[in-house]
Amino acid sequence: MRQLLLRPIIFVTLIMSLLVLGELMAIGRLTWQNHQRIQTIQTDIGKGHRLQETIFELLQLQSKIAIHQNDPAVTAEQIQELQSHLMDLLEHHDSSEFSVPLDLQNLQNKFSQAINGDARAMIDTVDLIQDLLDQQTDEEEKLLIGVENDSQLELQLAVILPLLLIWIGQYFFRNNVLEPLEALRVLLSGLAEGVKQPIQLSSPDPIINDLFERYNHLVEHLIELEQTHLNYTSRLESQVRQTSHKLLEQSQRLAKAERLAALTEMAASTAHELRNPLAVIQAALENM
Repeated sequence: MRQLLLRPIIFVTLIMSLLVLGELMAIGRLTWQNHQRIQTIQTDIGKGHRLQETIFELLQLQSKIAIHQNDPAVTAEQIQELQSHLMDLLEHHDSSEFSVPLDLQNLQNKFSQAINGDARAMIDTVDLIQDLLDQQTDEEEKLLIGVENDSQLELQLAVILPLLLIWIGQYFFRNNVLEPLEALRVLLSGLAEGVKQPIQLSSPDPIINDLFERYNHLVEHLIELEQTHLNYTSRLESQVRQTSHKLLEQSQRLAKAERLAALTEMAASTAHELRNPLAVIQAALENM
């Protein structure tokens, strides 16, 4: 009986545990993805800062060289040092350090033309820098949108999944615990009250279904036995009525026979009494 009651509870507990584990794994996976994206955003922000520093360092060196070339107070060694620094920056920069592709040589040429009085080159330089910064901003926004979407999904899962778990748990608990217990109550009540009706309920638990089948088989057998008993009782009552009728007839015949015997005895007694006086008279006559 204990196994019968614990079996559906264990089943529901296992289902709920699997669902909770699945929810935790889903939320954990989203959290891990958000963590990775946050790290990517931090790395991307660092690359963006290095991109800005590199661009402004290039522009600063180019501007200093252009200014110092027209300044007689600046020596050729200082200008050469600035040019060496500029060449070193152009030759040794690593594009993988930036989140967007950067062509420093093209930017340096455009800015050099702008310094020499080319207004179109100045506009191109500003547009090029603006495009680079916009690309950097777009990359960061994409990552932030991804994190925001995952956060919204986590919130939805945190709200929907518990409700779903409650509904599924209620469904399984009702079908696997409450309904079998109600069926058992009906079964036991029927046994206690003597109600001989098959149970039409069903349960997903094979043990309870087997119990119901056995109970229905028992009820059918009891109905057959009761019908047999009723038939036998009916036959006995019929035989008793027939026997009683015969006994009544026999008793009536015996009563008639007894009355006839009494009349015969009375007649014999009367005849005897009549014969006794006649015999006395006859004896007296003979003596005379």
